[in-house]
This record gives sequence, C-alpha cells and structure tokens, in this order.
Amino acid sequence: DRLRSRGLGDVYKRQQLFSAKSNPWMGINNNNDKAAQIMSVISDDKDCAENVNKFQMVQMILKTAKEFNIDPVVLACIIRKETHFNHVTGKNGQGLMQLTKISIQDMFQRPKVYDKKLEQIKMKYKTPEALYDAIKKNPELNMKVGVILFKAKYNAANGNLAKALENYNGSKAKRSYAAKILNMIQNYNTLC
Repeated sequence: DRLRSRGLGDVYKRQQLFSAKSNPWMGINNNNDKAAQIMSVISDDKDCAENVNKFQMVQMILKTAKEFNIDPVVLACIIRKETHFNHVTGKNGQGLMQLTKISIQDMFQRPKVYDKKLEQIKMKYKTPEALYDAIKKNPELNMKVGVILFKAKYNAANGNLAKALENYNGSKAKRSYAAKILNMIQNYNTLC
C-alpha cells in the first residue's frame, strides 16, 4: 500500500477508527472537560508565546466550536499546528488559522461550497479584500472564517478528517501535517 510505504498507514488506520467514534462535528458534550483539554493543548505547546492569554483563547475556541458544531479539540489542534496560538502573519497566511488571500477570494466566488454563516460575514465585509484585512486584525473572525474553510474541506473529503486536514494545509508536507494533527487530536481527546 502507498500509505504504508510512506509510513502513514497506521496513522490513517487510526484516523478511520477515530473518526468513526468521534466525529469532528460532534459538538460539545461537556464544556469543563473540553476546556481542560484545550488548556492542555495550549499549555503543552512549547512554542506558544508567553503573551497569549490562555484563558481567553480557551473561551474563544469553545465559543467558535459551539457556533459551528465542531469538536473544540480539533480546532485547538489545528491552531496549535498552524500558529502556536499566536495571531501572526505567516509566509502565505494570516492569523491563527493562517488564511490565504486565495481562500478568501474563493469564499466570495463559490459561497455555496461554504457554511451558510459565511453569508452573515460577507454582509459586513463586502469584498474579499475587506474580509482579508479584517482577519489580519481580528483573531475571533480569523478563527470563524478558518472553521468555515475547514468545514468545506471536510465536506469535500466526504467526512475523511485526514484528507480534510491535508486539503486545509495544501503544502508539499500536507500528509505529515495531517498526521501530526490527527495524533494530537487522538492524544487530547483521550485525556478526559
């Protein structure tokens, strides 16, 4: 098998088992457990800047996860891998979720592919440029738009979390990126 030859067969097998028992769109069952899990994801990140307010970040992740019916641990693990919880400008992306100009433009060109909550955001930010500028400055908006993008990738991958993560990343190292996030998700979702 191609996946085994790349050393990812076991990770993908675990992902299939994991996604069968814990769908990333499962919502929030117990806020206290999830808050503790998210705090662990943040606190265990040795690259997280000291100026990150961990309690505010936990609350923002819980709020966004609830709004979009996603497991907050999945969201926290994506943010950890993308930016270590620092709202930064990257080489190609912006903010916590490292959103690109091309992704924002696609949201305006193909809105039906994305969550209907995108329409509310587009009512406030009328152009891709306006939204892109806003996500640079507003971490909560960046997180929401990032979840909308990830959810579209998840739906396009027919519920395959590994494929959705690969497509969210899009780089040459996308399989490694997906495998690292899947391992984090599995580790932190078994804490409580």
